[in-house]
Amino acid sequence: MRVKRPFCAFLNKNRWVFNWFSEQQQVYFLASIPQNNS
Repeated sequence: MRVKRPFCAFLNKNRWVFNWFSEQQQVYFLASIPQNNS
């Protein structure tokens, strides 16, 4: 719990960073699909 609590607090404070990272991952993932298929 000592490890998870600070990490959760970090995610809560930097939720916008997590959201931005998730969006970037989706963009790269979707962008790589046509290239891989073709």
